[in-house]
Amino acid sequence: MELKDIIERMKERTINLTGCWEFQGAAPKGYGMVRFNGKMRSVHRLSAAYYLGLNLDDKSQQANHNAACTHKNCWNPDHLYVGTEVENKRDRKLKGEEHKGNQYTNATHCVNGHEFTPENTYQYGSGQRRCKQCYKDRYDRSH
Repeated sequence: MELKDIIERMKERTINLTGCWEFQGAAPKGYGMVRFNGKMRSVHRLSAAYYLGLNLDDKSQQANHNAACTHKNCWNPDHLYVGTEVENKRDRKLKGEEHKGNQYTNATHCVNGHEFTPENTYQYGSGQRRCKQCYKDRYDRSH
């Protein structure tokens, strides 16, 4: 399968919210994923390969979301740049998303843009947080 073909398939499973191209398929850890040439690949990495020239075989290259984009499952090439892990960590810190465990403890909104309020947040003893609205949305889609 050509990269162009998988991009077309990704478009069929995407909605456009506030300029973000949000993938509506599988999204473990918040990142949209599809199978491409026998491997599971993140949609934002495939987008960066197609639109920005990222080399999929070069693990030192990353598809990073720019500072304005807060949606992990966004694959709009205008919201991405080819960068490094160091740049990605710097960007997360600038966004106030200091990583602890599996959750960004300082984030005010989940990866899908829902606000972390006491009414909308599952809080765990480990310090991790989960968005109740995202949990409900996933449940509704699966049933």
